[in-house]
Amino acid sequence: MRLRYGYASRVASERGAEYIEAVAAYVEQKLRARAQASKTVSPARLAIMAALEIADELFERDRQNGKVETRRES
Repeated sequence: MRLRYGYASRVASERGAEYIEAVAAYVEQKLRARAQASKTVSPARLAIMAALEIADELFERDRQNGKVETRRES
């Protein structure tokens, strides 16, 4: 799999290459959105911001489904 911002990685999954490509495309979309909305040029900072946004989506979905209110590790 090849992501932008100079990163490439081999990833294997039981779900198959098509699934991995879809997930990678979603992450890439978040990275591009963060890059356009931010003045930062640091790929690491953009990745962290995108990861936080994706995690926020997951937490909100779980909260709406009544699954989890917080996921803090002690």
